[in-house]
Amino acid sequence: MNSVLILFQDIRLPSSRIRMLNLIPVLNSMGLNITVEQYPVSLKKKLDLYRILHRFDAVVLQKKLLSFPDFKLLRMFSKRIVYDFDDAVYIRDDQATEPVSRTRLARFSRTVANADLVVAGTPFLADEAAKFAKNISIVPSAVEVTGIPVKNWQTANERFVIGWVGSGGNLRYLENLAEPLRKLAGEYPLELRVISNKPAYMEGVPVVNIQWSLEGQAQEIARFDAGLMPLPKTHWSQGKCSYKALQYMAAGVPVVATDWGYNRQVIREGETGLLAEDDMQYYRKIRLLIESPELAKSMGDAGRRLVEREYSIEVVGELLARSLTDLLQK
Repeated sequence: MNSVLILFQDIRLPSSRIRMLNLIPVLNSMGLNITVEQYPVSLKKKLDLYRILHRFDAVVLQKKLLSFPDFKLLRMFSKRIVYDFDDAVYIRDDQATEPVSRTRLARFSRTVANADLVVAGTPFLADEAAKFAKNISIVPSAVEVTGIPVKNWQTANERFVIGWVGSGGNLRYLENLAEPLRKLAGEYPLELRVISNKPAYMEGVPVVNIQWSLEGQAQEIARFDAGLMPLPKTHWSQGKCSYKALQYMAAGVPVVATDWGYNRQVIREGETGLLAEDDMQYYRKIRLLIESPELAKSMGDAGRRLVEREYSIEVVGELLARSLTDLLQK
């Protein structure tokens, strides 16, 4: 049995859980012997790590971009290195006044150029890696589908519930929809339900804040009547893996998302969700779901079927396992 060490950043980070830790049972079932370690901070623990790398047939570095000395030692003591990423890690995020980062780009290019396999979350990210790397697999981010709560259309909410889930740092994306949401709130009985680690406020819109928890988020999402995924049209957001949209779809909730990046692949317009270019389109498409409950249910059901086929932990875990196995057989 091939042994694989997964080095993750922090169990509290969504990327560590979504991209690797959630997939471990599937990887093990596919004949891989998986060990996980959090990448160490102290020099002593790093040296302890480097001493055991030779025991593994491959080492997966999840998203973290190492300094030149750290990566050189990782490369030196590892039989094979796999680098996995699901964001445009080679630039700063879209809050930065200057997105270009020479340090990030240098670390990224060195990492992917010297990895035996690069695993990218989207075709866009794969194209960025291909500027420096040769062996690339596209493995989307996976969502839990089996055993999660699913939208019950037989039980109607008193008010139409428009939902959003995400970290407090990304509330700014939701706030960009204040105008269309205010207009809708003036015309229909609705509420904006926000699942986050920080509260949201929006003048003229009834907001219900729900504290995010890993255990409770799925149940809360299943109570939405529609889920939102607004994005700015930036290079950083173009690298996103549409995880928020996939969460809604897994719960059978119809999605309205910005027509940008990977959203265009996940959401099939009018079938598994709706895409919006601007405030007016967001207004019209949310209104369509409010006024057409049968259409909303149809899109929610179709979205869940799509996620079951292409984005479930079981499907994506097998895809990653095949990529790793192919590498190990070379």
